[in-house]
Amino acid sequence: FQLPVSERGTIEIKDAIGRIVKVFEADFRKGYNQQKVKKSDLKGPGVYYYTLTTDNYSASKSFILVK
Repeated sequence: FQLPVSERGTIEIKDAIGRIVKVFEADFRKGYNQQKVKKSDLKGPGVYYYTLTTDNYSASKSFILVK
């Protein structure tokens, strides 16, 4: 993901029914950032949604974990 300025943020990963599966908090830098997620952090194959939230920015997207 891209950020226009460096700032602290939170990434929440939720499963298909909205339960929080994993939360990451970090200081993200201006420009391109990435957050690696291990398979063991998730509950298995399926659709997941993540939300990035900072003081000035918020975005939600989805991804699919396949076996």
